[in-house]
Amino acid sequence: LQQTAGCLESYIQNVSVTPNWSKEERSSVASFFIQTMEQLALSLANTSSGQERKTVTTQVYEMEIRGLRDNCTVRNKTVQLLIKGNAMDISCETVIRGKTSASAAVAFISYTNMESILDGRFFKDSNSKSGQNYKNVQMNSKVVTATTSNTELHQLNKPVRFTFHHKKVKGHNENEFCVYWKESANEGTWSSEGCSLLASNQTHTICSSDHLSSFAVIIAAFEIERDIALEVITYVGIILSLVCLAACIVTFKCFNSVRTTSTTIHLHLCVCLFLAELLFLIGMDRTSNKTLCGIIAGFLHYLFLACFAWMILEGVQLYLMVRNLKVVNYFTTHSIKRRFMYPIGYGLPAVIVVISAAVFHIGYGTKNHCWLTTEKGFVWSFLGPVCTIIGVGTLPCYKSLWAFPQAQCLLFSDVCFFSCRSITLKAIAQCVILGCTWIVGIFHVQRETLVLAYLFTIINSLQGTAIFIIHCV
Repeated sequence: LQQTAGCLESYIQNVSVTPNWSKEERSSVASFFIQTMEQLALSLANTSSGQERKTVTTQVYEMEIRGLRDNCTVRNKTVQLLIKGNAMDISCETVIRGKTSASAAVAFISYTNMESILDGRFFKDSNSKSGQNYKNVQMNSKVVTATTSNTELHQLNKPVRFTFHHKKVKGHNENEFCVYWKESANEGTWSSEGCSLLASNQTHTICSSDHLSSFAVIIAAFEIERDIALEVITYVGIILSLVCLAACIVTFKCFNSVRTTSTTIHLHLCVCLFLAELLFLIGMDRTSNKTLCGIIAGFLHYLFLACFAWMILEGVQLYLMVRNLKVVNYFTTHSIKRRFMYPIGYGLPAVIVVISAAVFHIGYGTKNHCWLTTEKGFVWSFLGPVCTIIGVGTLPCYKSLWAFPQAQCLLFSDVCFFSCRSITLKAIAQCVILGCTWIVGIFHVQRETLVLAYLFTIINSLQGTAIFIIHCV
């Protein structure tokens, strides 16, 4: 039996590196190898006595065998077998139940490369809804086999529990499945029947099963259903926003009589937001070309960060304007210097994007959208600066509101009333534009729901319209 297993080892190694083998051939060879390994484990288990442990390690598999006595001295005692980060916990009573001989043994086998042979193509989700499809199905653990020398054991009275070490971090749009290898006459499949997912984190998944077999963890990306109404709102809202932003750009650029530091900041904010939303409209879904998608995601990252940079400059300038209301001598008024505006407005976002790309360049572009991936928390290279800007940027707005009563006393009452009322409304609106959109966006990233999707889409797509109403109407 050991010689047969040894011959199959080299055969299995050849299958794993031979891509042109059919599914039927892979299934047949792998199933036969697993059966042989179970028989080998039983053969070694029969030679075990008492509480003896045996470990067998080769290039293809690693096996641990644990002998058990017929009397479990501790009630509900659990036996754990551990191999390379994967573990099996089985009740001692379950193993020896109904056993007529003096002792029993349990074996746990982990295969080196079986997941590349019996890959995601063999997955069949028996619990999925009718018509539900999964794409990019991948094995996310080693394949393990659990068996026992108790041939009289047909049904487990207590489920066996497996702890699997992940091969990769699960994505936010991926489902996780605990599966077992279900053999058949023609072709075996990975099935979730009788398997339950108990818990999962970034590195491990805990599964339970009501029977012994070969097991693994599979991840599969689910296809997000298209919401036509949401798409219509997105396109209509962004197009309306682009028209309003274009009107703002023309107004701030062409009318020299209104050219001030504030309007210069408004102009650059509108230009950045116009380019960002235009690129979002025409390039967000161009995922067929991975390189192009990554470039689009990088530019979107930069442009939206630039929008926030100019927004915080706008908040600071607004605060300086309120301070100027208290100044009688014109020459003592304050304003942001242009030599500081451009490095902050365009340079700071560029530094963030360059560092992000250098650290994790494959994070630009996902399978569904040309945006930042959530893997390794990369999306926080955008949300982190946004949270900082929201916290810092709202401070000048609140200081502006606090300074209005003092400024009002030093100026002509009628002029001051209308000026303060106008600036107050702009300050409040600026704080809303600055914070509301991406506060909702943060919750949307953490927990994707239809309500948050609609709310984020509506607010985000109408930013240009809001800016036009605030500054040009």
